[in-house]
Amino acid sequence: MVQVWAPRKGTLAFTPRVRAKELITSLKIKDKRSFLLVSKIGSMKFKDENNLYENATLFEIPEIQLKNYSLYSKVKGICNSKILTKIKVITEAEIKSEDFLNYIVVANLSFNFENIKGISRKKELIRELIVSELFNKDKYLQNFLDNRIFSQKGVTKGHGFSGVVKRMGLKLKKHKHARANKTRLPGAISTRGLARIPSSAPYAGQLGCQTRTITNLRNVTKLISFSKSKEFKHYGVINETNKILALKGSCAGPIKSISNIYYD
Repeated sequence: MVQVWAPRKGTLAFTPRVRAKELITSLKIKDKRSFLLVSKIGSMKFKDENNLYENATLFEIPEIQLKNYSLYSKVKGICNSKILTKIKVITEAEIKSEDFLNYIVVANLSFNFENIKGISRKKELIRELIVSELFNKDKYLQNFLDNRIFSQKGVTKGHGFSGVVKRMGLKLKKHKHARANKTRLPGAISTRGLARIPSSAPYAGQLGCQTRTITNLRNVTKLISFSKSKEFKHYGVINETNKILALKGSCAGPIKSISNIYYD
């Protein structure tokens, strides 16, 4: 059988460098106990406790509604691993307190982005939240916004197929004569002694539109003050009924993108 060989695409320094499978990311089971789906407004400057200017990223929390509950049970799988299997879907009136002890109770939440200006998503997003008691929307939002440290999982802004100079920051050849009339030609991508191209060598490929997680983002919502009637650039006016979450620093994704905010 003929063996087909080809060098690895991308680099091991920043993995994975492939396109995201979905624009709205999903979370692992351990992170489904406290999370929110939010839309990115943009960034603005604020004064911290030391009276210094810092940058913060603003997010708008959409309208949340409780659909129903789902019951899961742990079943032993291969190598004694535990697999979650869905048993049935019940309403809030049918659920009992003993169900929280015998099963894993999941609340199916509906995030409606239709009332947010500029987002053309008309279909609601349904996500599962692991709960230990009956879900209360106001109590859940209050406890969530009182937390100090968050993590954000989103999809970065896509730039399509790009070369190694823009994608990896590779330096061009210094002398104009050495480029042989090629303005964007890089130098060697491997060492002289190797008989192969290493997997860490830079290549042209996809830039952006990749799933990234940013951790240790501090909640600075209480330090920022602005009127909701203000029109943000490339976003528009914020809905007065929705709440705002501000995180210190920059976050992944373009404006109007939907991402996950959660904490441990």
